Amino acid sequence: MKVIEEAERSVRSRMSLFTNGFGFRWAITPKDDPDRLIGSCGYFSVRRGTATVEMGYELHPDYWQKGFMTEALRAVIDYSYGDQVLLPVHRIEALVMPGNTGSVRLLEKLGFKNEGLRREFGFWKGRHQDVILFALLRSEWDRRSPSGTM
Repeated sequence: MKVIEEAERSVRSRMSLFTNGFGFRWAITPKDDPDRLIGSCGYFSVRRGTATVEMGYELHPDYWQKGFMTEALRAVIDYSYGDQVLLPVHRIEALVMPGNTGSVRLLEKLGFKNEGLRREFGFWKGRHQDVILFALLRSEWDRRSPSGTM
């Protein structure tokens, strides 16, 4: 029962991002099974003065390294740097824990640049955690390229 309550709380929190103008979150589903939720991605921590957003994502481990997140994040980035008018975006940031080589490779494949270590920037599991800051500027994104980079 506790797991269901935590999931409901998480869904409500993510829905409030859009409602309150702090971000967007999209569900990730397999094309052949659109009712199966396997992850999500989007952005939050919107800083309107600098047109900067922080991107986050998660995917069920059964679907890692199968292209789902690459395709999903390309779509989010295309949307963010496209002609949508809901939220002008100049810079997308992502924070990755050191040692998370899968996320590092994914972000680098999409053209994000490593901007350095943010020491003890996060707090979870009862302690402060280091994270690596990655960023992608609008001018660095080329949606015509199959790899998503210039």
